Amino acid sequence: MDFNTLLLRLGIDPDCFENRENEPIKTEEGFIYDVIQRTDIRKCPHCHSTKVVIHDHDTVEINCSETDQIKDILRIQKVRFLCKECLKTFTPDIRGIQRYARISDQTRRMIVNDFRKKLTFTQIAQRYGLTTARVIQIFDEEITFVPRRKLPYILCIDEIRFEEDPSNKYCCVLYDFETGEIVDIIRSRQMAYLDEYFSAIKENERENVRYFISDMYDGYRTVRNRYFHKAVHVVDLFHVVSQLTNAVNRIRVAAMNRMEKRIQGIQLHEIALEDILMPKGKNSR
Repeated sequence: MDFNTLLLRLGIDPDCFENRENEPIKTEEGFIYDVIQRTDIRKCPHCHSTKVVIHDHDTVEINCSETDQIKDILRIQKVRFLCKECLKTFTPDIRGIQRYARISDQTRRMIVNDFRKKLTFTQIAQRYGLTTARVIQIFDEEITFVPRRKLPYILCIDEIRFEEDPSNKYCCVLYDFETGEIVDIIRSRQMAYLDEYFSAIKENERENVRYFISDMYDGYRTVRNRYFHKAVHVVDLFHVVSQLTNAVNRIRVAAMNRMEKRIQGIQLHEIALEDILMPKGKNSR
């Protein structure tokens, strides 16, 4: 494959490397392409002097996957220069790869595009041979704002454990019962956060919600009464069954305790009666 075509296809500027024939190395998951960074462009980025010499070389591997089925690796022999004027070392930038990054800008854009799909961070990480923590870091860096979806006809509201901070221990999740899609996530289920969030939504949109499904948390009941007057409040069946089961168990335990005390009372009465009828030291005939 032509050298320039190869690098351009991977989203990397070929002018940053020596132009030479490149035969890819086949692997089980894709290909490895060996390239060498140019050494004839010598200008210190610190003092702009051209009196620089080669200090050393280093080899790095950059994930340049074009698709999630084929994993391509660009193995770069990078050069580090030493400036004789300011005595600082530097490595020229490679256009198409961020400094200190281990993935190309093109692969990074593909990962960002996958955030719009129904994939978990772990699934995306497995696609590109990255750690889940790294994918989450890219998400935090690239996705600064996620707009909420329109409130659905059937709105479900629940909480999940979010962090250890007692004041914000649970975040609140809104999702569409019919599609199963998340509508939005509120930082906390505390009423101050819920009031601020729902009061900012226009009333005509809130009126489109006709069923409001939640557990028995008092805050959700308050939200329904304040902001969803036309919606029928449906308590999650799991919590109804759980409450009924707990109530039945409490009655069962109380009944068993009373029965046990009654049996113990009868046994004590029988023992006392036997002692009266058959005093110790005497045998009955």
